[in-house]
Amino acid sequence: MMRSKDNVTPSLLTIFIFIVITMIAALMPVVSGEVVAIANLNDSYIYQEVTVAGSIVSVRSWQGTVYIMTVDDGSGTVLVKYESRLLENPQGGQRVTVTGVYEGKNTIYAKNFGVAATSGYTDTTVAELKKYPAYYYGDPVRVRGDVSKIILTHNKTELVVDDDTGEIKVVLYGVVMEDLNLDDKIAVEGRCYQDTISAFAIKVEKARPSTDPIATQSSTPSPVTQPTPPPESNPGSSSASSSTPAFELLPALGALLTVAYLLTRRK
Repeated sequence: MMRSKDNVTPSLLTIFIFIVITMIAALMPVVSGEVVAIANLNDSYIYQEVTVAGSIVSVRSWQGTVYIMTVDDGSGTVLVKYESRLLENPQGGQRVTVTGVYEGKNTIYAKNFGVAATSGYTDTTVAELKKYPAYYYGDPVRVRGDVSKIILTHNKTELVVDDDTGEIKVVLYGVVMEDLNLDDKIAVEGRCYQDTISAFAIKVEKARPSTDPIATQSSTPSPVTQPTPPPESNPGSSSASSSTPAFELLPALGALLTVAYLLTRRK
């Protein structure tokens, strides 16, 4: 049976298309796949490729061009080692999707990054966040309110913020804010995950007035009662009952003696 060009061409075209698709698939960075909650990462994922999504909490240098990033997805945090060429100028609060090999010990060695296009923080209220949790899930938000509760633990600050529309839990990883006080007015910037904000920054806009009694006493000294000085004695205003000193009588005595002497001589 003779083969014609009409019979051969479709087969060659199919093979060529298959090769092109395979090459494109191999060269394209893949950051999709099923996203795993960070809290669910365990030893069963060791040496397997995983994908997590969350916001950048912090970035620090590790070895040479390798950096370590902390990513928070609301359920927990994970360390991500990556080559600087994979992600340029990462920003705190930026949402990323990370695909890489899970090394164990809560660490992923990244192969690819996907970066959310949105940037900046949306000013909102606690009531709005709780009313539309799915809409704001993972979004960068800013909430202003008063500190109603503080829990300081190792390498983490947890607090509750009240903005008069409701209360919401705030978690700031990697920082222990020892100077924060109850009733401080603050601005919280971070990612919202249902009923929790994973904060990137907490800014004190108005500190609580000091009510320390010791400080109050030192700032406003109490008046001191001065003792009334005793009256000074005036020699010229001595009472009549006071005795006259003897030396003040000598001149008068001398005058009397002189007069008596003169009278005696005249006789």
